[in-house]
Amino acid sequence: MFAKRSSRVEEGRGWIRPSMIAGGVLAAAFIADTSLAGKKSRPSPPAQPTTFSGQATVVDATVLGATVILSDTGPLPPSGGALEASLLEAQIEGLLSAQVLHASTVGIGNASRSEASVANLDLFVAGN
Repeated sequence: MFAKRSSRVEEGRGWIRPSMIAGGVLAAAFIADTSLAGKKSRPSPPAQPTTFSGQATVVDATVLGATVILSDTGPLPPSGGALEASLLEAQIEGLLSAQVLHASTVGIGNASRSEASVANLDLFVAGN
């Protein structure tokens, strides 16, 4: 009832020989390969890890040989992150008084940022 399919491929009846298919695939692969022959891909340089730096200080003063540092974050680690230092009030007799001292430094993504602020700063120079 059913006709047995032949594994044989005949020419002239609209059939394609397997060797023709294999040759066509090989030719397409060769053409694709030669189209890239003049274009050499350059390997990407290895990604350099981002390193960060930053530091914020509200007061860093030297008076008569004495150094005063208030609200200092210290240096930001090379790996980044966030550091902050705050004081509600600071007073150094005969030198300064300050209120609401804040310093912060942040390193994230591909940038770092540092800032320092003080709400009220009074400096005393020569007893005034």
